Amino acid sequence: MTIAISFLLSIMANVTCHYICKWLDEKHSDN
Repeated sequence: MTIAISFLLSIMANVTCHYICKWLDEKHSDN
């Protein structure tokens, strides 16, 4: 179970970073 939870957490972290990077890129583009 622990491995599955770690796997899900890592995926969620990657997705979150991906969206944060996209959001930051859009903010930089506006300026």
